[in-house]
Amino acid sequence: QIHLTKSGSDTGGTVAATADDEDLGSIVWQGVNSGPTIDSAAEIICEQDASSASNISGRLTFKVANAGAPAAAMTIKADGKVGIGTVTPSALLEVEQGASGGTVAFKIDNDDTDAVAMSIEAANIDADIISIDADALTTATIINVTADAMTSGSILYLDDDSSSTTARNCVSIIQNNNAALDATALFVQSDAGGTGMKIDKNYPA
Repeated sequence: QIHLTKSGSDTGGTVAATADDEDLGSIVWQGVNSGPTIDSAAEIICEQDASSASNISGRLTFKVANAGAPAAAMTIKADGKVGIGTVTPSALLEVEQGASGGTVAFKIDNDDTDAVAMSIEAANIDADIISIDADALTTATIINVTADAMTSGSILYLDDDSSSTTARNCVSIIQNNNAALDATALFVQSDAGGTGMKIDKNYPA
């Protein structure tokens, strides 16, 4: 075990309260550059989040150097929130990329052909499961799915198996601005010469 203990007092043997946001200790990895001078490559820093008469809350910041001084890459807050690319995550996991990041912010690469790549188990009642805000989008696509090897599968499968008799729309497509005169709410294209759209109605007798 390694214990790093810090007191708010500079006097040896004196214990005094530490302040919020104070650095309580750090681990630093250093190497020697071609200068040659000693240079820091990575750091783990523990900072005090808050304190009371009986406990202290802390956060961890992981820093890495990329052709410069070590900068925050990941933060774990006292409430368990994890931030990648941000030191102030507002969700259990928040991945943030700056305007000049130049790479994919989040990627799942699954090579197991018979395992689900991503599974969401949600107990939501009156909150959205997935919410996408893309108000700055102009010419790109919000969701782009390609399935060039598909045979009998489906690109999109939606199943409402609720027995509730409440009136509802299983799928809603809304073009919500009456000034967009040339906008098409739903476009279906079939290049195979087969059925463009099929509705199979199975109402009870």
